[in-house]
Amino acid sequence: MVLTRRSFLSCGAAITISIGCGGKLVLDRSAALDLGLDQRVQDIIYYASLAPSGHNTQPWLVEIEAGEFRLQGRMTVRLDSSRALPAVDPTLRETCISIGAFIENLVRAFDAYGYSTELSFNEQLDASAENPIVVEIVYAQTASHLPRIQALELMAKRHSDKSEYLDKPICTSSLAQLSGQFPELSCYEKGSTGFDWLKTATLDANIVQAADLAKRAELAQWLRFSDEEATEKADGLPAEQLGLSGIIKTLYYWTTDRESAQSDKFAQQGVDMAKNALDHCAAFFVLTGGSGSYEAVLTGRRVQAFWLAATELGISLGPMSQALEEILWASKIDSELGLEQPAQMLFRAGYVENYGENNRIRRPVSAYCTQL
Repeated sequence: MVLTRRSFLSCGAAITISIGCGGKLVLDRSAALDLGLDQRVQDIIYYASLAPSGHNTQPWLVEIEAGEFRLQGRMTVRLDSSRALPAVDPTLRETCISIGAFIENLVRAFDAYGYSTELSFNEQLDASAENPIVVEIVYAQTASHLPRIQALELMAKRHSDKSEYLDKPICTSSLAQLSGQFPELSCYEKGSTGFDWLKTATLDANIVQAADLAKRAELAQWLRFSDEEATEKADGLPAEQLGLSGIIKTLYYWTTDRESAQSDKFAQQGVDMAKNALDHCAAFFVLTGGSGSYEAVLTGRRVQAFWLAATELGISLGPMSQALEEILWASKIDSELGLEQPAQMLFRAGYVENYGENNRIRRPVSAYCTQL
């Protein structure tokens, strides 16, 4: 394993707070545990866990070594092999992207709480190994102000939005800002040739996946069929993460179980929902990146940075990378779109009346953290 060192310095807060109602940040402390750490570090790890992951599997493991006065220390982030998705993600590309998104959140949360971080990445990462180390992080307190609430609120707000988007184009100034910040980003607005190709390819790939019994079974294992199950397991896809709410959510929980979720009828409903989502969006965003596990982790960091930037601009995003998961379209997408590097992530994009926030279906920190 080859580890290379990169440093990220931050100034911000170093005391933990929990702020009440009135639009202020409310920290969910149900994720906390006692690892001999300052409470702030545990809070930071919780915020990192608000990163996205395929089927909300949360495929990360954290090993922590506390330092002097509990204000400095070292941790490693590993890939949790037991939470991979072999049917839909056999190369673990998307799993590595999820780990990268977790790391990006982790660095930003450390920064918001007033810690410097020094990262050493495993550039020879073999994602197929059992629970491989992805990165080692050394952290130390550098400031003693209140946490920078806005940065933390942004992580708590970001989420995947599967609702219908408004018939409204993406703001030109927002596109310019995102393009300037993320040179690996391409936007295909509604009505363009690229948009039409991506829409057709995404729907066709959804249809292929819906017919695949192994992928149906894998999805069903991560679906949650009641609020109680969602709370107990604290991962996977409850109704809200399928874009269901109100009476539709209630009916879904009444009529659906793990067996029926693998039926032809359920698969067709998934295709219909995908078609409706594709019919109601303003644009596609495509993020490119290098090939290989380590490069996918770096792409994951950029994916999360982009998603947070879009969230700040009020742009809703919904990952729809099925065309990258099926070889028939994955082999064509780069040439069809004229991309210089391989496409690694696809989003449908648009605006909604109420952006909402992350539903915070996340495992407690104690479920994936251990002491070194």
